Amino acid sequence: MLNSSGNDENQASANSIEGTFKELMQLCRGDITEIIAKMGQLAQNELREDKLRNEVIEQGKKMNELRADHERQMYELGQSNSLKIE
Repeated sequence: MLNSSGNDENQASANSIEGTFKELMQLCRGDITEIIAKMGQLAQNELREDKLRNEVIEQGKKMNELRADHERQMYELGQSNSLKIE
């Protein structure tokens, strides 16, 4: 009888530990899912930032080209006007 009671206690303890472990696994699974979702969002944000960064760089290049064209045209216009004056 004592042996049976001890086995029952051991089984109850094992069941309790298993139940606790399963609960912890569920919590971890939820945390992992949440972490994976956040990592996906971060990756998408980085891709958007890279795209915007590239667009800014391209716009800067275009602005530099336009500025250079404008300066060249102003120089040529000045040269043309100085030749007309002479």
